[in-house]
Amino acid sequence: MKVFELICVSLVLAFLFLADAGMCGTEPCRFYEHTNGRGAHFAGEPGSQTNVENAWNDRVSSVRVRGGYTLIVYEHGSFKGKRQVFSGKKDGVLYNFPEFYFNDMMSSYRIKRTGHITPGKKDRKNRQDSSDSSDRYDKKDSRKVGPQRPDRADRYDKKDSDKVGPQRPDRADRRDKSDRYDRRDVPNRPDRHDRPDRYDRRDASNRPDHHDRPDRSYTCCKFYEHGSGKGNHFNGEIGKVKYVGNDWNDEISSVWLRKGCMLTVYEHSDFKGRKHTFYGKKGGTLYNLTDFKFNDSLSSYEIRRNK
Repeated sequence: MKVFELICVSLVLAFLFLADAGMCGTEPCRFYEHTNGRGAHFAGEPGSQTNVENAWNDRVSSVRVRGGYTLIVYEHGSFKGKRQVFSGKKDGVLYNFPEFYFNDMMSSYRIKRTGHITPGKKDRKNRQDSSDSSDRYDKKDSRKVGPQRPDRADRYDKKDSDKVGPQRPDRADRRDKSDRYDRRDVPNRPDRHDRPDRYDRRDASNRPDHHDRPDRSYTCCKFYEHGSGKGNHFNGEIGKVKYVGNDWNDEISSVWLRKGCMLTVYEHSDFKGRKHTFYGKKGGTLYNLTDFKFNDSLSSYEIRRNK
């Protein structure tokens, strides 16, 4: 009786282990809360998911993708912002988002069926060994092996098109090019300076100023309610904010900053009082304002590009 109970307990534990690892499911992919497929998880079905649930927004750290499927994750909802593509393999492959600088940033995703499974090295070798080469013809003697080699007699002879194969198209039937201008005849050639939509590169006054082009804003940093990037948050873009609002005034405890961006925070509104500047590094940098004696003291800020 004890032996039977031990066998039952072992089977139940093995089933729970496989289910937690996401290997016994048939879903295309499975998203995990922590890296290496640990923590809470949910399954993704083929199709498009515009926005993930609020409980999973910016919380996914790893994903397992099955063979025959391709996963595309997006930084913002409605398939906007930064994106990353993950391809599945035969036995499934586990991706950790921090390795792709995408940790806790997924807000929407798409799952596509690729129609085939990416084979491994052994599968490629077996496929090459099992391939039948009998359908190939021998270049030396096409009568011995496989189908007949294409007969060259079907081709026309460039020297004498009347003897062999189909007739070669006569050059006289080609389109008459007399309507084209003679390049040697300069007066007949259209003047390139008569084009009204082109500006003269030598005339700087007529050239459009590249500084007049609108600046494409993107998310440079994220402000969090608690330390270590926890709690509620909002995104910050390039520009100046005189006042963060009553809901966020003196409520910010940590800041995530993208590479190439520079953030200056102020103690009071209208950029007054004590200030501190933060710089983004490769892969993004998370700063705890407590370490800089700025916890719950931010009222205004300025974001610029760090050249």
